[in-house]
Amino acid sequence: MCAGNSIESGSDLLVDRYHSGGYCFPVGAVPVSMATDAAGRIAALIKDPPAGLNYPRNLKAHLLFDWVYKLSVHPTVLDAEKKLSTPIFCCKQQMYLPKQRTAPNISIGTRMRTTGISIHHCLLAHSTGTNQTANPRIGLGIRYMSPHVRQTEGPAMSSIPVSGEDRHGYYKVDAPPTDHPGPDAIRSHARSMAPHAAENYATA
Repeated sequence: MCAGNSIESGSDLLVDRYHSGGYCFPVGAVPVSMATDAAGRIAALIKDPPAGLNYPRNLKAHLLFDWVYKLSVHPTVLDAEKKLSTPIFCCKQQMYLPKQRTAPNISIGTRMRTTGISIHHCLLAHSTGTNQTANPRIGLGIRYMSPHVRQTEGPAMSSIPVSGEDRHGYYKVDAPPTDHPGPDAIRSHARSMAPHAAENYATA
């Protein structure tokens, strides 16, 4: 666990923990108002899904909803990522994950405050544990990668450059959403998701 609640207060420990164990938390937080707004929007989506979608709305949600994209490029998030690797990242995938109250079990970990951020390598086994509160827990998973990482198998992946410059051009470039989620966003999402349907979106 890193010292402090921000990337600045424990940056050396943050980097050491990530490179030695593949994870680190907490590394900061997004504004409470922004997180509260996102939680309300996600609850509304679950209750009343938007019409016209042919692919899972919780995968690459940043192509459908501008508020998901804005969370993905929030300075708190990007600044934390830049401390751990090269300062060039592509936003690859988001998932919103509501977890209702569940029975407690035995686990080892730490408590994350509301709006808190944790970082872990995509190949590190992890879980959120049980939810012992009366409210659903919602997590937004954002995958970043450096553009020098080259895909070797599967349908071509796509991404959105969110920091720095992509000098490699290995990935198709997605566009941030301009409507919410209107016809253009739905078409963009479909173009990005369709090639990966046969793989159950594992390569999306």
